[in-house]
Amino acid sequence: MSIVAQCPHCETRFNLQPEMNGKSMRCPNLECRQVFTVQAMEAVAPPAPIPELPPEPKAPPRSPAPLPPPPRAKSSKSAKPAVVEARVVEATIVEAAVVAPPKMKEVVWSEGTDIPPPPLPKKSKKPLKADTTDDVDDDFIVRRKKKNNRRPMILAGMGIMIVALIGFSVIYILRVEGLKEAQLAEKANEEYKKGDYGSSAKLYDKLSKDYPDSKKIAEYKFFADLSEMQTVVRSVTNRNDYAPAVTRLNSFIEAHKESPLAKPATGYGHDVLEAGKKLGEDIAGFAGDRVKAFQANRTKSDELPLADKAIANGRELLPVLDPFRGPDDPPLDKIRAALDQTEKDVKRERDRSAAIARARTQLEKPTDALIQSAETDLRTAGFLEDDEAQKLIAAAKGKLLDLVQFVEEPAAAQPPPPTAAASLLFTTPVGKMKPRESGVGDATTVFLCVARGILYAFNEDTGALIWATRVGPDVTDPPPVARVDLERGPTDLAVVTSNVGNAPAVAGYELRANKLVWYQPLPAAPAGPAVVVGNHAFVPLRDTTGSVYEFDLKTGLRIGYIRFGQSVAERGLVARAGTNLLYVAADARRVYAIDAGGRDDAGNRINPRCVQVIATGHLAGTLKVPPLFIGPEGTEPAERWMVLSQADGTTVTKLRVFSVGAISPPPADGSTVPETPAVPVVALPVPGWVWFPPVSDGERLAVASDTGQLRLFGVNQAGNLDKPLFPLPAPAQPPIADDKPLRGLVIPVGESEYWLLSGGYVQKARLALVPSRGQEVVLAGPRLNVGEPVHAAQINARKDTACFVVRSPNSSGCRAVAFDLRSGDVRWQRQLGLVPAKASAEQFAAPIPQGDNFVLVDEDGGIVVVPAASGVQLGETLTAPDGWVIAPTPTNATGPTVVAATADGKLVFAVTPVAGTEGARFVVRQVAGGKLVQQDEVNAPAALAGQPAVVGGILYIPTADGFVNRFTPGAGVANPASLTPGPSWRSDRPPANAVCSVTVVSESSFVTSDGGKKLSRWEWGNAANARWSPAGTWELQERVAGSGIALPPTEPGGPPRFMVADTSGSVQLFAADKPGPYQRRWRSPHPGRPSSALTAQPADAARVVVTHVIDGKWAVALNPDNEDVQWTAHTSDDANGAIMGAPQPAGENRWIVTDLAGRIVLIDGANGEALARLNAGLPGGVPATASSVAANTVLTQLSDGSAVVVELPKKEPPKKE
Repeated sequence: MSIVAQCPHCETRFNLQPEMNGKSMRCPNLECRQVFTVQAMEAVAPPAPIPELPPEPKAPPRSPAPLPPPPRAKSSKSAKPAVVEARVVEATIVEAAVVAPPKMKEVVWSEGTDIPPPPLPKKSKKPLKADTTDDVDDDFIVRRKKKNNRRPMILAGMGIMIVALIGFSVIYILRVEGLKEAQLAEKANEEYKKGDYGSSAKLYDKLSKDYPDSKKIAEYKFFADLSEMQTVVRSVTNRNDYAPAVTRLNSFIEAHKESPLAKPATGYGHDVLEAGKKLGEDIAGFAGDRVKAFQANRTKSDELPLADKAIANGRELLPVLDPFRGPDDPPLDKIRAALDQTEKDVKRERDRSAAIARARTQLEKPTDALIQSAETDLRTAGFLEDDEAQKLIAAAKGKLLDLVQFVEEPAAAQPPPPTAAASLLFTTPVGKMKPRESGVGDATTVFLCVARGILYAFNEDTGALIWATRVGPDVTDPPPVARVDLERGPTDLAVVTSNVGNAPAVAGYELRANKLVWYQPLPAAPAGPAVVVGNHAFVPLRDTTGSVYEFDLKTGLRIGYIRFGQSVAERGLVARAGTNLLYVAADARRVYAIDAGGRDDAGNRINPRCVQVIATGHLAGTLKVPPLFIGPEGTEPAERWMVLSQADGTTVTKLRVFSVGAISPPPADGSTVPETPAVPVVALPVPGWVWFPPVSDGERLAVASDTGQLRLFGVNQAGNLDKPLFPLPAPAQPPIADDKPLRGLVIPVGESEYWLLSGGYVQKARLALVPSRGQEVVLAGPRLNVGEPVHAAQINARKDTACFVVRSPNSSGCRAVAFDLRSGDVRWQRQLGLVPAKASAEQFAAPIPQGDNFVLVDEDGGIVVVPAASGVQLGETLTAPDGWVIAPTPTNATGPTVVAATADGKLVFAVTPVAGTEGARFVVRQVAGGKLVQQDEVNAPAALAGQPAVVGGILYIPTADGFVNRFTPGAGVANPASLTPGPSWRSDRPPANAVCSVTVVSESSFVTSDGGKKLSRWEWGNAANARWSPAGTWELQERVAGSGIALPPTEPGGPPRFMVADTSGSVQLFAADKPGPYQRRWRSPHPGRPSSALTAQPADAARVVVTHVIDGKWAVALNPDNEDVQWTAHTSDDANGAIMGAPQPAGENRWIVTDLAGRIVLIDGANGEALARLNAGLPGGVPATASSVAANTVLTQLSDGSAVVVELPKKEPPKKE
């Protein structure tokens, strides 16, 4: 049962549950929405039920005929018989009310009141009595008159009257009942239309119960159910609990979905739809309320599941309501949109909760990396500006600063790890040397140069190598040098950081002797060179916690480390001159100032402590060089600035200048100093990226970028009003070739003078005063082609020589260059390491055995002959003596050197492109018997376009102009060397980047490829005036994969044969004397294309075995006289199992295969089984090419420019039976 309440503000009435009485609620009327207290209104009396007609009064029972009175005394007058007749009339008593229905009288009736009794029937009149006052003559005899018998007639009349009365009553009752049903139905309909569904439900329910046989009984039941459903569905309490309404609506729809009354067009489907829409809005509102409740108190974790359930229920309701929607009814998009929006709100709240939870977990032990990760995660999720997220980030940053502290972790120096490798280092001289004799009292400087993971120490005057050590490919900067008081006196010590074979370390080396003083392992790879402050060295590590370790320079004792909680920038440490302050640039956002030499009042050491945190806001990875300080040295009050060279995008570097104020003492309680926000005083752009620190003389600052640009800036002097840094006019410089970025370097010479190394050239630049234009940077003198700088220059103590390391312009070779700063002359050059020359477009040339020697050709053209008996012992590193160098690197090389050799290796040619005074040229060198037998230089018609070949002792060179050129060595000044153009190797429609492969067939014929599928054979006699002629062509199904290999004939005097591979991995055998189909074809047993050249070795006196490599994984051996693959082999299944180059003959039908991990496998040529597994034994050593064997010694060239020597086990003689 519900109550009726009325809003006192808008006077809207609502049906409510009784338990709402006395409670506060918000008016559901959208135009009101005021809060009021529910007060039940006086119940409106339901319409008075039609009073039931009083029961039909039964005719009173006929009184029996009165007995005749006793005889009276006779009187003077006798009684008349009419008196007796009068009594008979009494039998016709019929109330008038029976004939006509009485008027209906409205009475007030309430439950529990009895029906008023019907009126009593009127009493019959008593018959008149005879007057007994008269005297009767007793003697008079009264004669009784004979009666008439009328009783049957009276009874018949009464029966007729009763029948008529019953019929009338039936008609009356039917009429009255019909009127009553119609009135009740009309009343119920009125209540329904008014929206008083509770009353209408009761009336329709009464109709259905009182008139079960009515023709409208189905309608009464439908509307009774509909009214009851409307009452429940439209209740305002659905916003708090909609489940009963959903249940009631579903039950109604299930019961009446087939009823014509529920159809949208013919019935009351619209009412059902409206009720459902009201319920849907309530469900959507309920879901929204749950989200708001969760947002108000996010500890209420059960609110969102309730919202999910409501959304699901709301969506389930929509298709249920759809059948009740008429043609004119709009779709339920409003409810659907509300549910969708609430679902988005729920998802956002869940995403927010998940993002906040992840951030909270990440920031339990914060580091800067974790803070940035959390910020990125929150930003991506869209919650970075959330109040709770901001509080988390702020708290984490506070914790981060608390983590900046020194941790004592003392550890004594340790012995270095042993190595079992016998290695060779190469420092080949380049060009002519101009040594300088040291004067009396001159201090000879030792230049430290790093290239490809090896540190070299050279004598300044002679360029001689003093010592060298491996530091690993991660180390690219030379180490600092400190003067240390050792037991034998003051000693210059190089503080060397390294990471060889994933074994990071720092070590102290005597600068002028090949002597290790101490060695300390590091827990992580170094993030730059060490920085010396006093007698201590500080080494940054490449870890997530931003550790900087402190070491004692004298003993190598590890004292402890400073933890910053965020990664340190590469090369991010710098000591401020004249102070004990160490500035540490974090990878992003901050620069920390560390007091690294503090003392207490008693002079005792104080552990390093953070005294300033500068919030520079730089982004991660944008600092390429350490900070630079300009201004007076020391700690006296003065204007000083810190310059950060920060990359701004991919094409610009900005010099951001920050003021460096006085540093306050750290807090006495030991807490971390707060972060100081910093805004750059000025930010000046420089085109390109800056890779080396700018240089400054206190008045000017110079910087060079990788776009060939030099920029000079003036430095504010005391008393001036200039900005701390202001630009000076820039010189006009030629653009870099091919727009390829090349690192730039500035070397200061004197006041306003610099040497600029830019675009691969070195040239002097000075600031001059031009009368018409004022101060201007002028480039003076010739430009010298030296290459791209690898690390910053070092200047000797006399300030007249600089040493820098450059990479060759057209190869990967590196050179150390000693440069006279006064004259601009190159005093000496040294090739740092030996990078193998090219054997093809894709492969490096393996060492070429020549007797008991190895011929090694450098990519830049130098040639070194290493004897198999080099004398290097296991665990030692030997620097190749200058006597092993039979040909230095040609000057002005413009491209990588290529190598060609005869099949037996007895004659080797090296071809190096160089730039001559008259254009491009080739330097051609011949090596035989381990010696340089001839060197020539010829004009180059075009660039090299493939692998040269030696045919009958004559060199043939394919060039990019499409021809194969025959090289004729020079014979004195009168007969210089020359190139004779021969046949055209290129087809009419060559593929892109086509190169020629030359296969030697005989002493006077060779086969060329057109870069595609076509092979052409040419005859060219060895006579000087011989002419070439075509000798046939072949067409393969796939493109030719490199040069082929010539095979001896199957029988003496037979035609020559050759084998060639194609890009599908197949190898085909052809007869060389005539064109035609292949004689035999081998399909690769493993998928992939050939990744090496074909190599042949006699298996015995009558048989040859040919090997090659498929896809860098499998070595495959073929017998030209057998259709089956002879064997396959590989070194390992791991990621470093890639085979380098081609399998190399080891003699006695054995082969060696070298993989990327330095594993050397000796293979039996008969069956492919491994006879021995060797290792280069050098941590971090990566082979650059295939190993070679000479005199049972294996020589393997490494990618760092060194080589490793390994002895092969000797073949055991066959056992005697």
